[in-house]
Amino acid sequence: MEAYSGHVTTLQNVVRDVNDRNCHRGVNITFNFTLSHDNPQSILQRICREIKDKQIAGIITDSEHNMLVGLSMISGFLSIPVIGLSGRDWTLSNKDAHPMYIRMISSNIDQVYPIVQILKRYSLYKFSVLVHEEDRTRDGFIEALRRATVYSDLSSQISVWKIRHVSVFNMGNISDTLDKIDGDKENVFVLHCGSKAAIEVFKVAKQKDLTSKGKAWIVSEDVWPPDRGEADLTDYPIGLIGPAYQSRFNTTQRYEMSVEIFSGAVYQLHENAQLHMLLDQGATCTTPPTSARKHAGEQLYKFMIDDNVQGKPDGMSFSSTGDIKDISFNIVNLVKSSSVTSTYVPQWREIGEFRDNSLQLYSIMWPGESYITPTGGANIQTLKVVAKKTKPFIEVTEPESPAMWDCYSAMRCLDPKTHDKEIIDDMLRGMKSFRDPSRHNMTDKVKCCTGLMVDMLKRFEQDLDGFEFSLYMVEGEKPGSYINGKWDGMMQDLIAGTADLGIGAFSITHKRNEFIDFTTPFYHSGFNMMVANRKPEPDRDSFLKPLDWQVRYHSVYF
Repeated sequence: MEAYSGHVTTLQNVVRDVNDRNCHRGVNITFNFTLSHDNPQSILQRICREIKDKQIAGIITDSEHNMLVGLSMISGFLSIPVIGLSGRDWTLSNKDAHPMYIRMISSNIDQVYPIVQILKRYSLYKFSVLVHEEDRTRDGFIEALRRATVYSDLSSQISVWKIRHVSVFNMGNISDTLDKIDGDKENVFVLHCGSKAAIEVFKVAKQKDLTSKGKAWIVSEDVWPPDRGEADLTDYPIGLIGPAYQSRFNTTQRYEMSVEIFSGAVYQLHENAQLHMLLDQGATCTTPPTSARKHAGEQLYKFMIDDNVQGKPDGMSFSSTGDIKDISFNIVNLVKSSSVTSTYVPQWREIGEFRDNSLQLYSIMWPGESYITPTGGANIQTLKVVAKKTKPFIEVTEPESPAMWDCYSAMRCLDPKTHDKEIIDDMLRGMKSFRDPSRHNMTDKVKCCTGLMVDMLKRFEQDLDGFEFSLYMVEGEKPGSYINGKWDGMMQDLIAGTADLGIGAFSITHKRNEFIDFTTPFYHSGFNMMVANRKPEPDRDSFLKPLDWQVRYHSVYF
């Protein structure tokens, strides 16, 4: 075990307690302590010697990035599980490079999930990203952000997200980078860099009026100064919002839990009669383990991340990649402190939390000391679109899971079976927010739509700022006929304002054109006449057959 001296006594007590509670199992666990303040190279050499001389079955470490990567690579080579208590480097989740690593603290790219949820909560779907060049390839933030926006709403299959710019900057080109983003049109910025670089970005952004009312800055954890509770925040603009990791367990608790996790897995391996293979002393840092030793080490790793293994601490759960599932963040907002004097200073305020993939937020102070939410590049307008089922323009199918309205290969649409505007509006809102499927008997009215027109509308949503749409099918599946001075079908909904737009196989007629506006036609069906392809045998009078008897009579007469 590689630890700080302050934790050694605590850990010795935990180990003694674990052995006392499990003495009946016939296995005694011993921990060797290597202090973290030693030179990293000497620590690795010492661990290699102990692996050779002693029966080392696992490693628990509180090391930082470089040391941790070295330990993890050694453990992967020797099939020895390693538990990291503080390393948040995302690369350690790569099982190809670090197959035996178990993470007791959230990865640094997990902060992407609360950032995306904040953007989604306030419909800030269109934004630009600024990343310092040192972070571009180091921590995978941009790639994680792209994945999170693509897969954030798979159930609807509507790609409303648009990352306008991904700008990698250095300290010398901040001004040019912000100019390229076209600040006059961009309202929403996601910033990922260290606190020193962030201060320089904010100074330039302020000069370009990019931190004023109507803008939004969502920032990663690294932007906050290390001692944000005491730091001078005068260079940070009011209205910043972002996540701050908050583990439910402190370092001492993580040490104690690591011992429990390791011990429980060792006892499980012993009960499976595989422990003797794990204690093969033939392996060194230069000699690979035997296949039996390798198999036993891999089995120990599986037991350590298995939630069902006896002895696993409450609240501690891991994914199949060895990452802890405890992804908890406080959401902090930089606001002006309230004061009875005329002097106001910036201060951090916790305004919510992200836990169990759920975001809870209170009121936000945005840049410019505003409580009005900025817009993602433009005001969002949701158009209600009415359509008629006609292949290949609109095809309607049942959801894969009707109770959950799952449309994995299509988008949700509505078949309300009514022309009532209030009912349709309420059902569309319910469908979008997945609210009360029993309302208006909606369970059988939510469908899945595909087709040429759906693809076209989704493309509009990608390319046009502020464009969103909700789609529903017209009652009776009619484009609209004018009968006794009244319209039915799609025409009825368009004229009444129930729908803003109609799409599909909808012919332009003179009468319809008097009441609604049509776009330029984009599809022409045309008219055709079909006849049988016959080839009759000719006879002597065949040249007279096109003429009736009157024509033939007059022809002869004259």
